[in-house]
Amino acid sequence: MWVINKENSRDLNFSLACIYCQAIDIEEFKKWIEIVIKETSIDELPNYIFDLVDFNEPLFHITNVIGFVPSNNLSKKDEYAIYGITYLRKKDVYDPPVSKEKALTALKKNPQVMKEFKRFFPFVKFESE
Repeated sequence: MWVINKENSRDLNFSLACIYCQAIDIEEFKKWIEIVIKETSIDELPNYIFDLVDFNEPLFHITNVIGFVPSNNLSKKDEYAIYGITYLRKKDVYDPPVSKEKALTALKKNPQVMKEFKRFFPFVKFESE
């Protein structure tokens, strides 16, 4: 079960952090939303989840669609580890708060972030895979 509600938005926050850290793009985020829809009972899906499938605005508008700002339960180390994933995917990183070396070290020291990333985005392949 995915944790995507206003009361507890842990999973939604992680997926958004992956976008903001540039580890995924908006199309990959939408693929995750489709997974959430398939795996969650219709009674438990918040209405905004369907609006996110068609989201096509600048990223800073996404919380307007959601209707709230998800609680940030990620530590700086977790966030830096997500940047490590971005670097592993060989994506360009705009204005990173951490160097590539520190991000990759954070990822190595926090393997649960990669495990979670692969659970959320099983369709994402890395060059070494």
